[in-house]
Amino acid sequence: MKNEQFAPSFLKIDPNNKIPALLDAGFSVFESGAILIYLAKKHQQFWASDSAERIKPLRWMFFQAGSQGPMLGQAHYNFGNSRTKKSIMGSSVTVKKPIGFTA
Repeated sequence: MKNEQFAPSFLKIDPNNKIPALLDAGFSVFESGAILIYLAKKHQQFWASDSAERIKPLRWMFFQAGSQGPMLGQAHYNFGNSRTKKSIMGSSVTVKKPIGFTA
């Protein structure tokens, strides 16, 4: 359904009207990183008991959420809306750098 994330019923699950969101037995979880942590802990999988081991995947998850994710969104928006070359290049460089591409 188009614009479902703006419906009052969805806003009860995620007041930020963003996807993904999860409703589990009346408990809502939103934001992809929070959902992954919630599911890993709930099902006792992919969640190391040792804090040094547990932090390893979390570093990359938060890097993606704070860097790659927003930049991919901007790059998609800029390309899709024919933005300036400068804005497209800025998004592209940030997206490509961690995966081994250079500008």
